[in-house]
Amino acid sequence: RLAIEYAELFALDHHTIDASYYDRMRAATFTDAEILDLTVRIGGWLALGRTLHVLALDDACQLAQ
Repeated sequence: RLAIEYAELFALDHHTIDASYYDRMRAATFTDAEILDLTVRIGGWLALGRTLHVLALDDACQLAQ
């Protein structure tokens, strides 16, 4: 759950991520390496989503409902 919360904050309200938030993650047993890995992966997916949107490719491959 904390990783999902982190991803949401990273995407929507990154200014609220501070040292105390990282302390919470460490207390939940995330290592510094895992926090770094999670941050890079979230940033990559966020960048890809925004890139696809800017290029109007996010609607090109819609799933059938």
